[in-house]
Amino acid sequence: MKFWDGISSKIGINEAVKGKKKNYVINKFLGIGSFNNAYLANEKVFLKQYTYPIGKHKNFPKFKNRLKKIYDKINYLNYTENIIELFEYKDHCFIARKYEKAKTLKKYISRNPSIENRINLLKKLILPLFEIHQNGIIHTDLKPEQFLILEDKIILIDFDHCIDEGLNINAPALTNYWYSPEHIKYENISFHSDVFTFGLIVYKLLTNIHPFYEMIKTGRYEEAILNKKGYVPINQIYKNTLPTHLAECIDFMIEPDFKNRPTTSEVYDVFTNIV
Repeated sequence: MKFWDGISSKIGINEAVKGKKKNYVINKFLGIGSFNNAYLANEKVFLKQYTYPIGKHKNFPKFKNRLKKIYDKINYLNYTENIIELFEYKDHCFIARKYEKAKTLKKYISRNPSIENRINLLKKLILPLFEIHQNGIIHTDLKPEQFLILEDKIILIDFDHCIDEGLNINAPALTNYWYSPEHIKYENISFHSDVFTFGLIVYKLLTNIHPFYEMIKTGRYEEAILNKKGYVPINQIYKNTLPTHLAECIDFMIEPDFKNRPTTSEVYDVFTNIV
């Protein structure tokens, strides 16, 4: 077994990195994110390598402590990814978690499931968000790729940018077209911000289109979410066949003013009581 030299930007197949609990031998390169590389290791481990060297990261101790605190918390939850360990190797930070052979919500939507299946999925889709909010965690970077559909449940992944409730901080928009008005107005990020982005995801699930697709095509997403410009009420698309309370809940989740959005508990009550 050859250990990664720490110089190459990517870790080669059959190379290994040394964790605190075990060594991780790379089986497959899975892809590149904004700040990380992803690998399949030891056949059953998803390994994330943060590409920015620790030595150049002035706030790394604070960053690492925040990650550790969050991942220690989510490991006790039922609907989130299971973290094996957070460790440093060759001036890089790594996270190892259980590899789930599952399709993302994005992939599920692309396969054009039946309307009935889409609506029924809402009962499971709300559970991860409700659970993390009940435990004081704001995700801040929700998107369809972050929801993994397993045989018995849906789990939420990628908590790198999440924050604790009550910190009263703003956060940058991280993923194009999947962020709230608070992200661009530099207002405090809250549970309501997650509710907004979750509303975008639910709309996409039920209709196959982003609620602001027409505005996105002309590069006006931020204008759209600040004024709800170009938004088509979901029951207009469904020709009033969705239950009224469900349709109204989704429409209000995407309100520009966070004070007009439902709470996560209110969304949970509506989604889990769909008949």
